[in-house]
Amino acid sequence: ENLQRLHNDLEAAIDARDLDALNALRIRIEELNAKGELVNRAMELRRMLEARKGLLRKLAVEQGILDTKARSMDGISEDDLDPLSDAIENCKDHELSEVTEPALRDAVLFLRRMKRQLEVQDMLEEALDEMTFPKLLAALLAAQALAMETANARRVAEEVRLLEKIRLGLSMIDQRKRRDKRMSMLRYATKDQKDEQEKVRQKNTKTEKYQSSLDDAEGVSKYDLANYYRIRDDDDYVESFPYAERDDQAALKLWSTNNPIPKSVHEVDDEQNVLAVRCNRCILQYCGDLGATNTAALAQYVVVQGMCDDRLADEIYIQLLKHLRGNVSKSSEDKAWLLLCMCTKYFPSSDMFTPYLLHFLLHHREYPGLIGNYARLCVAQLEPTIILSAGNFKPSLEEIGHYAMRPPVLCNIQVPNGDLVSLPVSPDMRLEVVTKLVRDATGIMDAVNNPAWAIFCRDTGEKINDGLRDRLVRFYKQYNRAKLAHIEVYVSHWQGREEELFDKLVQQYGPEPVYATEDGREARPGQSGNGSKANGLALPITVARAAGKLLKGVQNGKVSGPAPKVAWPLPGWVFPGDVWLRMTKQRREPTFVYKRRVLPAKGKADIELFQQLRSDYLAGSLVTTDDYDVALLAAIPLCLKIPDLNLQDDAELIQNGLAQEIPKQSLGEKPIDVWARKVTTNVDLPTGGDQRLRELYCETLSKCATYGMSLYHARRADSNRDYVLGVDRGGIHILDPSLEAVVKSFPHKAIKKYGATAGTFWLKVSKSKLETSKEKISRRVSRRFGAAKPADIKQTTNGLAAGGKFDFLKRNDGIDIVLHTLTSWELFDNVFVVQRLIKEKEDKAQVM
Repeated sequence: ENLQRLHNDLEAAIDARDLDALNALRIRIEELNAKGELVNRAMELRRMLEARKGLLRKLAVEQGILDTKARSMDGISEDDLDPLSDAIENCKDHELSEVTEPALRDAVLFLRRMKRQLEVQDMLEEALDEMTFPKLLAALLAAQALAMETANARRVAEEVRLLEKIRLGLSMIDQRKRRDKRMSMLRYATKDQKDEQEKVRQKNTKTEKYQSSLDDAEGVSKYDLANYYRIRDDDDYVESFPYAERDDQAALKLWSTNNPIPKSVHEVDDEQNVLAVRCNRCILQYCGDLGATNTAALAQYVVVQGMCDDRLADEIYIQLLKHLRGNVSKSSEDKAWLLLCMCTKYFPSSDMFTPYLLHFLLHHREYPGLIGNYARLCVAQLEPTIILSAGNFKPSLEEIGHYAMRPPVLCNIQVPNGDLVSLPVSPDMRLEVVTKLVRDATGIMDAVNNPAWAIFCRDTGEKINDGLRDRLVRFYKQYNRAKLAHIEVYVSHWQGREEELFDKLVQQYGPEPVYATEDGREARPGQSGNGSKANGLALPITVARAAGKLLKGVQNGKVSGPAPKVAWPLPGWVFPGDVWLRMTKQRREPTFVYKRRVLPAKGKADIELFQQLRSDYLAGSLVTTDDYDVALLAAIPLCLKIPDLNLQDDAELIQNGLAQEIPKQSLGEKPIDVWARKVTTNVDLPTGGDQRLRELYCETLSKCATYGMSLYHARRADSNRDYVLGVDRGGIHILDPSLEAVVKSFPHKAIKKYGATAGTFWLKVSKSKLETSKEKISRRVSRRFGAAKPADIKQTTNGLAAGGKFDFLKRNDGIDIVLHTLTSWELFDNVFVVQRLIKEKEDKAQVM
C-alpha cells in the first residue's frame, strides 16, 4: 500500500513538475528502498529542476546587483553587464527558453534596457560638453524615459531648467503679444457653428498617430506627473513658506490641497506665473474648496487662459491633475473632472506634456461610474483638440452652466452591425443632436423630422461597484480621518486584494460604512440593497420638459413601476448626461443602441433590419417556441457567415458557433447537441443567395407576437400586477409575461387621449372605436384593467400630447387606463412619434 501511494504521488509530482514535492518524496523513496523506471524519472526530473532553480536564482541575483548600480549616482559601465550576460547565456546553454521562463525573458529585456542606459550616459556626457539646449533636452528626455537618477542626469535637468528660464524671460514680451492677440480673436459660437464644429471634430478621430501616443503612454511609469522635467524643484516651489512648513509643502506639491499655490507648479515666465496663481484660485473656487458665487465665470476664465497661452495651458492641466491626486472630497473631485472635460474640449496640451496627461487619464479610464466616464471622455476629446488646436470659439456662460446640471459623457452607441460609434456628448447636447451625428457617422439614411430610427437605452443589469479608493475614503472618513492623506499609497499597494484589506480593517475598526442609494435605501459595497429593486432600476431616468403633477399614489411614494428588462427608445429631447447621471446614481451604467423603433413593411429585409432582428431575437425581445423556427433561425446566420458550411454535420455546426445563434432560454430547455441534430434533420435552406436567406429570417421572426414593437414594463394602478406593453404601428398592446402572445390591443384610432407624468402613463380609449375594430369590450374592463377615477388625478398634463391640453373625460365616455412605469415619458414619446408617422403616411396617401 505504501509503494502504491508513493507511485501515485510520484506521478502527480512529475506531471506538476513540483520540485518541493519531489524533494519530500525522495525521503520516502529511501525509506521504502523503492526502485524502478518511475523512480529514476522522478529523480532525473528533480536534478533538472534543481539545476533550473540554481540558474534562475543566479540570474535574479545578478539582475538585482546591476539594477542597484544603475540607480546609483555613478551609473554603470560595460563591465557591469558581463555577469548578467553570462548568467543569461548559461541559462540558454541549459536549454531554458524565454518562451517558457518568464524570469529569463525579463532578464533579457532588462539587459537591453541597461545597454540603452549606457548609450544615454554617453549622450548625457556629450550634452554637458557641448552645453547646447537641443542636445541637453534630447539627453534629458532619454534619461527620463529610463527613469535614470545619475549625477549627470540631474545636472542635465538643472541646466535645461536654467536655459528654459532664460528663454522664457527673453520671449516674455512676444508671448504677451501672442496672448493678447488670441484673446481678441475669441468669440462665442452660434448653434450652427457648434453643430458644424462637432462634425469636424468627429471626422478627426481614431488616427494612427494618436493611437500610437496612447500605446506609448499606457502603463509606463516614466510618464508619472512627478517625472515631467518642467516641474519646479522643491526648493524653488516652497521658498515663500516658513522653514518649519517647507518639507510638508514640498511633499504636497503635486497632491490635492485646499490652499492656493504660492507660484506656478511648473516653469513659466513672470507674467504667466501671476496668471497661473490666479487660475489656481479660480480652480479651487469652482471646485468648492474656496468660497465663490459666479462659478461659471471662474471656469470660463480658466478655459480662456488655456486657449490663449500654450505654456499656461500645460500649467492648467498640471494644476487639475494635482487637484485630482489624493482628493478625498467627492464634490471637489467631480467638479475638477468637469473642468478637465471642458479644457480637453477647448485647448490641447503641448507635445511634451501630452504623454503625461494621457498616462493619468488612461490610469483612470477603468474606474467605475462617472470617474471612468470622465477619463474616457477626456481621452476621446483630446484627439481632435490636438489635431485642430485651440479654436476661436470660447465657451459661453450658459454652456458652462450646463456642466453644473448634468455631466458630459462619452456615448458608445452600438449600431445594428455590431460596431460602436463613440461620441463625446457635452451637457447641453440633446439626444436628437446625438442621433444626427450617429446618422452621419454610419451613413444610415433616416427622415430628420419624423425619424423611424432612435437611440435605445439598455440596463445591462450589472451593478457598479465602488472602486478601492472610494471604499477607503468612505471607511477612513468614519473611523480615522488622519489616514486620508495616504489613500493613494494604500490603493497602489492593495490593488487587486481589496477583500483581504477590508477583512483586516473590519477586524481593527468595525463594519464597513453604508452608502445611500438613489432611492433612499442604505447598502454596503457588494450588497444590492433590499427588495426586488436591487435587480434593476428603481427610479425613472428621464425628465420631461414640462412635467405635470404626479398621481396621489406616486406623491406618497407608495407606487412605482417595475424595472425595465429590455432596451427602450429614448425621446430626442432628453439629455444623455441626465440618463447617465440618474443611472449611475442607481449604481447602473447604461448602454446605447441605435436601431429602428418603427419597422418597415414585412418583406423588405435590408441588412440593417436583419441585423436588428437577429440582435433582438438573441436578446429575448422576440420569442418563438417552435423548434423548427429556432433551428432555422440558428442555421441562417451561420450560412451567411460561412457559405460552404455543411448543415449535415453536427460537430461542424457546434464548432462554428451554433450556440451563439440560439437564445439563452432555448439553450436552457435543450442542450446544444439536440439543437444541432434538429438543424441537420429538419432544416433545408432555399437557394437564392444571401438576400433570400435574410428575407426568410425576417419572415420567420415576423410571426412573433412582439415583431416591430418597442417594449415597456408597467404596473396596473389598481393592483400590483405587472404587464409588458408593446407599441407599434397597430397601437398599444398588452402582452403576456412570456412575450409569446398579445392579450389585448388598443388601436391608435381608438386612443382618444394619452399623457404622462413622472412614473405614470395614462390613456383614454374609445369603446366605440374598439367595437368597430371587432374588439369585444365589456363595460367592466375599466374596473378590471388599471382603471382610475378622474378624482385620482391631481392635475392634468399640459402641452405634451396630440391635442394640446388633456383633461380626463367623463367616465361613461370611454375607458380610463392608468399604468405606473419607470419609462412613462419614453412610452409617451414613442406613441406620439408612431402616431405622427401614421398620420404623415395617411396624408401622403390622400394626396396621391
